[in-house]
Formats: sequence, structure tokens, C-alpha cells
Amino acid sequence: MDSAKRKRVITFGKKQVEYPSERLGTLRDSTELWKNKDFACLRATLRDQGWLYLKKVIPRENVQAGREKVLDELRCQGLLSDNQPEDRYTGTLNNAVTKMPFMEGKNDLTHSPQVLGVVENGELRRLFDGLFATSEQAAPEPPYAAASASITFDYKWLRAVPPNAYTGAHLDWVYMGRGCKELLTCWIPIGDNPVEMGSLAMLNGSHSLPGFQHLQATYGEMDCERVGLDGSGWFTEDPEEVAELDPHAQWLTADFEAGDIMIFTMRTLHMSTTNISDRARVSCDVRWQPAAAPCDPRYVGQIDVGERSKVGIWKAAEEKAQDLEDKTPKSPSSLGGKVVDETSVQKRTVFIEELKQQWGFLPFRVEAVNE
Repeated sequence: MDSAKRKRVITFGKKQVEYPSERLGTLRDSTELWKNKDFACLRATLRDQGWLYLKKVIPRENVQAGREKVLDELRCQGLLSDNQPEDRYTGTLNNAVTKMPFMEGKNDLTHSPQVLGVVENGELRRLFDGLFATSEQAAPEPPYAAASASITFDYKWLRAVPPNAYTGAHLDWVYMGRGCKELLTCWIPIGDNPVEMGSLAMLNGSHSLPGFQHLQATYGEMDCERVGLDGSGWFTEDPEEVAELDPHAQWLTADFEAGDIMIFTMRTLHMSTTNISDRARVSCDVRWQPAAAPCDPRYVGQIDVGERSKVGIWKAAEEKAQDLEDKTPKSPSSLGGKVVDETSVQKRTVFIEELKQQWGFLPFRVEAVNE
């Protein structure tokens, strides 16, 4: 039986669910439209769904070369378990590994020829040129014209996600909303990526269904940095919390193969299934937009990687590690009996739970007062 039709128990957020099921259905691909270079229908589908699932856009050999480059970097850091020659590029991790290195940004790895051969592949450029072309423009044929209709951010969100990790439900606009509203995300699994390894999931209809209007007008207008958010920027880690906002919404995912991509808007809620394998899920998020539109300046040219690393899955992993450390009993000598210097305490920041209370998504908590 085909794996997409056979029901499997996977982990979505922190809960076990069956896939495929009503709670987590299967994405419908629009690959034929891409093969036919029917950009008008691709644009219409993206507008209606809020996402596009396209198979085998990037040549598999390019993806494999990019994967080998990333895994070689992880191997150099002693993170991989290569007990057998055939395991060299499976991405199997040492048992002790719970956190992966930060690889995002503009660096020697993200901009190596092997990785750029995936994330800025010529087929991707042709695809986005076609999506952003005006009615007077036609998508270019190879070799590609110098005057492209699309551009991509210098910043690349290259990640290796360890076992038991996942990305919570969020909108990308809260991280990169200082440029044009036509900005699109392209999620690229760098290797075969079954649902059990942490596949991207779309909340179908979340960009336009009436049940999400309030979320879009509140959380969807937030700028994580400007509000001083302390946390990942995710709206929730519970997929059901947002799916319940509209009866017509449904989470959808797929077993991705090397060369497949997901494209979606800044207004489409998405998250990932949990990686319940023993391997690193290697992927990269790349942002594309019309060439003539203004860019979010934080992700082009000179990039402050330190500031960018404070949100998303990297922040969530940091918080998890800190939580484990806080639960570890401390000896009196390690505490030191020191009085806290109030001048060293950072300026107060806001947490997503506080904002959700203000927006009406959570009830206000009344603190008990000792009399």
C-alpha cells in the first residue's frame, strides 16, 4: 500500500495523530501546472490556497550535493553516527545530540556552491520569475536574462532539526514584514523527508477564511523585534488551537522527496510535524519577491546574524535547553548566595501569552494576592 494512503501514527506538535486523517490530511501537488509553465494558473492556485506544493523542481543530484555538504559540516562537529559506509549521508545522529548548530544567515556554508546549487537553483529562479512576472512579461528561458523579475534574500534559513524537535504554528510576516507584502517563502527539504522526519504542514485556508481574520489583524500584524518579543514568535505549539478557529480549516502535509518544494504566502499559517526519527532533518527556507519591490533590509547586504538568531526554532531549542538546566538541582556553592544586581537585569520584554491575552485569544489570569 502506498505510504501516503496507509495510516501511520506520527507526532504533530506534542500530540500523536494518524496520518493521513481529518486532523492531518495530504497536500495536493500542482506539479503539472509547473511542467506546463502555466504561471497564470499557478498564481491563481497560490492565491486561492495560500500555498503551492511542487514535486521534482530541483534536480535530485543538486539536492544530494547540497545535502552532502551540510552533513560533512555536521560530521566535522562530531554530531553524526557513521558506523557503516552506507550511513555516511543518512544524517543519523549520535544518541547524545539534542541541539544542532546555528547555520542560518549568509556564511561559507549557506553560500557554498553546493548549497546555492539547491537554494538558488536556476529552476527556482525561473519559477519565481514566472510567478512575479507582469502580464507583459514572460518567464525567461535558459540562459536566464540578467533583468530578472524576482530576487531572493541573501539570508538563508539553513537548518538541521534534531529528533523530537518541531516548528510551532506561525506566520512568516511577523519576522520579515518590513518589505513587500508579495514576499513568498520557499521551503526546501534537502533530501528525502517523510512525515516522520518533520515535514512542513500548511493550515489550508488560514490566509483567507473568516475564522482567521482576528488572528491576521493582531498576531499577523506583529513585528517580533519591534514589540520586544521574548520567545520563538510562534503563535502556538498546538496545531488544534489554530485549526479550531474556522471549521473549514485543515492541516495538510506530505512525504517530501529530494527536489520537492513548498511555496507559501506570508499570511499562511504553517508548522512542522515532529522529527521522530534518529536523523537530522536538513532543510532550508528561502525568500523570494518581485525584483522591483522594497526588501526587508534585515535580510539583504550586511546581516546581523546575532539578532536574527533570537526567534524561531533556534530560540525554542535554546529555551528547551535552559528549561532542562533550570530543573537540574543546584548545589549551594553553585548558587553562591549572591544578591542580584538590578542594573544587570535586562529591560522587560513581552511574551506571546501576554499578547494573546490582549488580543482575546487567552483569558486574563488574575494573580492571587496574599493578605
